[in-house]
Amino acid sequence: MRWTWIGHLMAAEALAFTGVALSLAWAAHGLLPNTVAVVGAGFWEGLCLGSAQALVLARLGVRPLPWAISTVLIAVFGYAAGLIAHNTGSLPNAPGIWMVLVYAAALGGLYGLFMGTVQSMVARGAVDRIAWIGRTAIGWAFAMPVIFFGSSLVSLATDMGTIALTGAVTGAIAGLLIARATAPALPDLAEA
Repeated sequence: MRWTWIGHLMAAEALAFTGVALSLAWAAHGLLPNTVAVVGAGFWEGLCLGSAQALVLARLGVRPLPWAISTVLIAVFGYAAGLIAHNTGSLPNAPGIWMVLVYAAALGGLYGLFMGTVQSMVARGAVDRIAWIGRTAIGWAFAMPVIFFGSSLVSLATDMGTIALTGAVTGAIAGLLIARATAPALPDLAEA
């Protein structure tokens, strides 16, 4: 099950961040309203991740639909909060890459904390609640800097194919980090 978990999360996040990258690129080119692009990206990422996790966790007794819905809600909330923070200029202008990566790790940890908390309530004992929350926070604290770094590799001049490929690779790496961090919180993966 360990490799199934890793494979599902890597594929889900690769698909998710391909869509996220394209959605945000379309917004940057004026083809989609920014708010629609960001909230839609959150919905898509939450749907991909939540569905992939639910497929595997159903073996442990997790109900797939509530799990996927809770993941979508947290992702949409997280993306919307990021949009608000971006629009209020809470990140200083032109920060160095290290500052951005530290910010991303902190943001990822907070995002993972909320996601892990909500998901653990839906899991109803199928996962160790404290372990799941902590490991989800750790996974996202490592994944978010990868996501931010990947997004820094493209610009308005980058073609859509390269943007999609960058999103896919970035997502797969992020999915691997989240899967590796969360696997020990799953009962039959703890020894694997």
